Amino acid sequence: MEPVRNPKLVDAPTQFWFWSADEILPVIVLFFFGMITHTLLLSTLVGIALAYIIQKYKDRHPDGYLLHVFYWWGITSSKGAVKNPLAREYWS
Repeated sequence: MEPVRNPKLVDAPTQFWFWSADEILPVIVLFFFGMITHTLLLSTLVGIALAYIIQKYKDRHPDGYLLHVFYWWGITSSKGAVKNPLAREYWS
């Protein structure tokens, strides 16, 4: 019987070169914004700077920290992952 090889990065976000998908998104959005407004170079440079800031922010905090902050501020919901512990009945 052969040993089973478990992948290390099953839950890792999608990578584009050395950026993850959430870090490259500002670059792409600002690139297209720059194409529309004829400020392509400036918009792309701002997008790259914003991606660098997001990357450094993510490196200083644990995984899921930003989602926790958004939930704490009331911007996002938990999508039902955490049920109310004080509820007497749960509807299916």
